[in-house]
Amino acid sequence: MSVTGYVEWVLGDERAKNLMHVVTEFDAESGTVLARNGYNTDFAERTAFFAVDGGADSVCADRGDFFGTSGPPAAPAALAEAQLSGRVGAALDPCGALRIGFVLGAGEEREVVFRLGAGKTLEEARELILSSVGQATPLLDAVNAHWRSTLSAIRIHTPDAGADALANGWLLYQVISSRL
Repeated sequence: MSVTGYVEWVLGDERAKNLMHVVTEFDAESGTVLARNGYNTDFAERTAFFAVDGGADSVCADRGDFFGTSGPPAAPAALAEAQLSGRVGAALDPCGALRIGFVLGAGEEREVVFRLGAGKTLEEARELILSSVGQATPLLDAVNAHWRSTLSAIRIHTPDAGADALANGWLLYQVISSRL
């Protein structure tokens, strides 16, 4: 069997304005799709990455190849193929798709971890890719601990449990994560 992960690159304020400037490449050493937008004046040197623990068996960085010409978004054409197209580069409708294949025996299970991130430079992105392999669980635990601590600083209690849940968690999280 195989698992395929997919992202659409924006790398700027609006996807439609930036897609013609996003250049992708495949880093064979880490099995990762890299993406840059050299025309973004604030972040021209930044390199984004989409990686999968274990490295990808095949990749695609063109939405046209991934979805096909007439397939609906709910059924990408690439999922019916044995391998992703391998197409990366400039002048594409940029995306990042990674596929990893494996064999499962009876009663076996496997966790597949995809990682999305960015470095200030290509070198920093590569360091992040290599240093984060196998780190999903401890890093997720640290993030959860941070938010539990941060969101528990203020607590309200009302007769409405739903209002309490919103005010003591979700609304605080929204304000801090998206506004501050």
